Order: sequence, then C-alpha cells, then structure tokens
Amino acid sequence: MSRPLASRKPGVSLIELLVVAAMTSVVIGVMSNILLDSWKGQLVQEALNQAQQKARFTVTEIADVARQSSGVVDSVTYEDETYYSNSSSVILKLVADGQTPGDVDYIVFRVRPTDNSVVERLVLPALGSSRSSWKTPLAINLDNSLFQIRYFETSIVENELIAEDNESVSPATRIQVRSQITKEVYGRTVIREFEQRAALRNKP
Repeated sequence: MSRPLASRKPGVSLIELLVVAAMTSVVIGVMSNILLDSWKGQLVQEALNQAQQKARFTVTEIADVARQSSGVVDSVTYEDETYYSNSSSVILKLVADGQTPGDVDYIVFRVRPTDNSVVERLVLPALGSSRSSWKTPLAINLDNSLFQIRYFETSIVENELIAEDNESVSPATRIQVRSQITKEVYGRTVIREFEQRAALRNKP
C-alpha cells in the first residue's frame, strides 16, 4: 500500500524573500533621500534667514547711531591711534553726555583690519562721558563678506554722492550702509545683503 504524499504548507520561497528585501531597500533609500533633501533644504533656509538678520542688524545698528550723530569726521586720533572715514569705515560724532559742555564722543564702525569677516564698533568717549562704559571694541558682525559706506551731501545737489577716496566726507548729510553675508551650506552658497540710508539729523 502506497504512502500518501505530504501536502505542501503555504509559505514564501527564498527568491520571494530576496525580492521583498530588495524592494524594501529601494523604498527606504528613496524615502531617506527625500528626508535628507528636505532636511538640507531646511538648513539652507535657516542659513538664509540668519544671514539676512545679521546683515539687517549690522546696517540698523550703524544707521541708528548715525541718526543721533552731529556729523561725520574725516579722521580722529585717540590714544595714539588714528581712525579714518572711508568706504569701509565711518567715524560718527555725537554730543557727549558728560559734565563738560561741548565735549564730543566718536563712534567708529569699520571692518576689523586684522580680519575682514568682522565688522566692529569702537567707542572713543570724551572724559566723563557715560559712553565710557560701552564695550569696545565690539564685534557686531562675524560673517561679513562685504561692508560698504557711501556718503551723500544734499545741501548742494539732492543726493550728491561724495567720492570719499578723493575728497572730504565731513560735509555729508546722510550715509548709506550696505552689509552682505556669504556662507556655504552643504555645497550651496548663501548670500544675503541689506542696505539703508540714514540722515544725520543733528548735523548743524
């Protein structure tokens, strides 16, 4: 008498398992790339926002002081060091709030001579001025790629540009400040800039 054949139990073959594993790997790889690209895009957007905020802060900080100032000076010597106003540096004169009438403070905004990526503020206060307590030097931008000051005189011709490399900038009645930030994020170059004009409201 012959023995009955054993019935095949339902299941999956090795080939089927390999196919499923391969398809799963492809799906995971595609999803991983999508998530990675999304993450990189978010980091780039954050870098763009930060660069814009830094450029805006740099310009706004200088413009706010300029609006309080009584003028721009071509140069000033303070504690044996001479500072100059030019396309990458500006010296603003402000009335000192000390006890001696007529005293002035000088606020210098410039690209740091030893590091072009830094824009700094220096305070040159008169004796007894409350601005003596201000931190100096103070870096207001650590990611600078372009910093530019332009000077305008409106007393003769409306918005006449003063060529600061060839003549005195002290007649300026307003300045234009431009700041640009450039950063590399995952192989992409992020560039943001901001500029603003400010009138020297207290200029005599």
